[in-house]
Amino acid sequence: MPTRPVLHQQGFAVFSKLWNFTEDSSAEEAYYLFSSLDTILLAFVEKDETKWFPSPYGGAIITQDVNTALYCAEKLSRELTKKKIQVSIAIAKGYFSRVDNVNRWNVSSLSLNIAARMTALESSRGRVFVSPEVKTDIEACRGSMRGSFGEQEKGVVKNTEFSYFQIIHKKFIQQNNLIPPIPERTSKNALPIKNCNIVMFDIVKYSNRKPEDQIIAVTNLSKAIELALATVNLSPIQFEPAGDGGYIISDLLLPSLCFAKLLQDYSDESIRVSILNGPIVPTDKRKAVGSVILKADDLCSRGAPKKVVFDKGFFNLLSPEMKNKNPLESYNNDLFSLKIESKSIQPPVKPSNSPINMFPWPLLLRRAMDILFSICLDKSILTANLDTLRHRLREMSAKFGAVGEPDIQVSAITNDRHFAYHDQNHQINRLAEYFGDDLVNIYDSVFMYPHGAVAWVDHTTNVPGAQSPLWRLNIAVFSALPNSEIRIIVEIHHEMP
Repeated sequence: MPTRPVLHQQGFAVFSKLWNFTEDSSAEEAYYLFSSLDTILLAFVEKDETKWFPSPYGGAIITQDVNTALYCAEKLSRELTKKKIQVSIAIAKGYFSRVDNVNRWNVSSLSLNIAARMTALESSRGRVFVSPEVKTDIEACRGSMRGSFGEQEKGVVKNTEFSYFQIIHKKFIQQNNLIPPIPERTSKNALPIKNCNIVMFDIVKYSNRKPEDQIIAVTNLSKAIELALATVNLSPIQFEPAGDGGYIISDLLLPSLCFAKLLQDYSDESIRVSILNGPIVPTDKRKAVGSVILKADDLCSRGAPKKVVFDKGFFNLLSPEMKNKNPLESYNNDLFSLKIESKSIQPPVKPSNSPINMFPWPLLLRRAMDILFSICLDKSILTANLDTLRHRLREMSAKFGAVGEPDIQVSAITNDRHFAYHDQNHQINRLAEYFGDDLVNIYDSVFMYPHGAVAWVDHTTNVPGAQSPLWRLNIAVFSALPNSEIRIIVEIHHEMP
């Protein structure tokens, strides 16, 4: 993750949209367009990726002063004109709040959102638009720019209304109908194009929320993304941010569909999810570019909460068994959705010949830490009495898929070492005591520190009635609740039959 940016800052968002990039663009065209744009944008911020924000439609940067923002807009228009790339640019002023977005630092910002909306207007093609606040700042700092603006106009994009001015000085206007010359490639320099699944998601009515609520929403969604990725054994590096949501890239069909469903289940936010399959190619700065990402974003915007929507092409990729288990629903003309049963799309567990080398501890640990921190930061847990605590822990454990499962388990223990909560009810109020192969009581380590981890090996299972494995590898992460006599423990297990 790049160097951490300032927590809250005021500045100027410079957003650019690539008009040559459409749903009909080839992967080679997408590679040329985005590589050209990103090279220029990152040069403006001296390759500081905490000030650069990729978008499926283009990209943005943050500057600290209006003169720099204006310079960037002018030079970006000029440099892309040389490459015959049609672009629209918008500048908006506002506050930017740092958020942790799965695998990189991101920002929550109303001004960045408004700048993106301005570039979506058809009239912005080849032009530079600015918000009223930016116009005022430019005229105050650059007297020569007075008289360089058109009349104030109003726009509406995705139910968001805003005012803007066009900079009418010729240096900020591209000629119309620019068509970039895409370099021809041979077998020696061919791009690594491949078909992948794109799972796109966004937060419903995000732009209508207050800034503080936007920060909470993005943070909550980020946690749900990490948990869903860990659950289906996908890596956080497969995530790309996009506005108030983002998308993951995977060439695995079943985990992609499973992730899409679980993200809906895990998220506390109202989100829309779409999934498509198509050709993508990585660039130096992006994991993937391709028209399938635009198509997925369009489908997502026409979707609805609690549905995973896709086109008929993606449906045809599903196995007959998957189609039979999950009936197809027609939705919104050319969109389709499945009545998905979670158990029917659980990704298969790969067999392993080596209990040590194949123990999937990175993914399981990430999942366990997500659960532990979600519980420890939940306000209803921190203020609950014992009965309410048990009820809430059972609710959260079920939501995270940690009840009656062989690989993960949640429990809570009082200071006198008795179970306040356990997913097996008969264990509640019993003494918390367990010895691994080394004959050491694991709960001695749990009470040695306020938070930490303990590992052990044994030969049992936490599923009542199930056959015991030959070996079981185990790690427990734990933390004392603030101002409480309760410790939360999340155990992860890997059974070797």
